Amino acid sequence: MRKYVQNKSEIYGYVTGISFANQLGLTTQMPAVIEVVTNREATNGRMITVGSQKVRVKKHAITISDSNAELLQLLDSIGQAEKYTELTIEETKETLLSYI
Repeated sequence: MRKYVQNKSEIYGYVTGISFANQLGLTTQMPAVIEVVTNREATNGRMITVGSQKVRVKKHAITISDSNAELLQLLDSIGQAEKYTELTIEETKETLLSYI
């Protein structure tokens, strides 16, 4: 988390994909690979292993900062909600609205 998402003073990335969908409660699936979008990656995506966990690290099209990280994470989750949700459309909408 410190290397790719945030340290004590700065946010420069966020967790996305099925990991975040699971955190929101949209799915009960546990990810085999955690997806992280970060400023600290130069490639469009690569796999790393942290302990025994595989992590896919990707760069974002715009710079992630303290002021926009949560919004970008929310926008990603809205765009991916249909792909990952196990809930009805109404339940998915309510879950996303409660997160907001």
